[in-house]
Amino acid sequence: MWVVQRLSALLRLLFALRRWRRGKFHGIRRSGTQEQQEGHNFPTEPSLLLILGGNLDRELASAAALRGDAREYSSVTHCLLSSGAASEAAVATACGLPLDRVAHDREAVDTLSNFTRTVRWLAMQEKPEEHKCVVVASSHAHLCRAWPVAVLVLGSHGIAVRTSCCVGDFEGDASESTWRLVRDVARALIYILTSWEGSEIAEWVHPSRQRRRKDD
Repeated sequence: MWVVQRLSALLRLLFALRRWRRGKFHGIRRSGTQEQQEGHNFPTEPSLLLILGGNLDRELASAAALRGDAREYSSVTHCLLSSGAASEAAVATACGLPLDRVAHDREAVDTLSNFTRTVRWLAMQEKPEEHKCVVVASSHAHLCRAWPVAVLVLGSHGIAVRTSCCVGDFEGDASESTWRLVRDVARALIYILTSWEGSEIAEWVHPSRQRRRKDD
């Protein structure tokens, strides 16, 4: 049984890396028409906007960016804010979606858990199969690290990833580094192979975020 589970995880990893190689990042993403012509049955119309929390201004700017790309993302029907500082009402106003279609999941404490907790949140929805293509929204600096993690984690569960960059200089963006990118990609690979999220490490690295989650 253990061997079967590990082989299944490896297949999910290869599936995720294939999506990563094909390029879902904003600016190098292929159009749905091209993919269909090539005979691939990838979901190309996103239905969920996933806003990565961490900075109030960045969260609201990310939500507002959906309106700016209204034609590009007209198929988006729901929004999930992952451990953010903004209220659901503020996000709904910024992105132009009804309040009852905006949710706030407060369980994530870092970039990896933004996506592992999103997988869990989707699994608890009434119709999780409706969300097979997700728009991940944040600043460009943060997406450079978050995007490969999203492709690996969400892609391993059969969820396609597209991105939306909000414009601006936000607190924390300057701290993005190659080391943090390599670290988070390595953690994502470990998660795919073992299902271990590293919550024990996150609790030690981000004790204030853990306390804030418990207070919520």
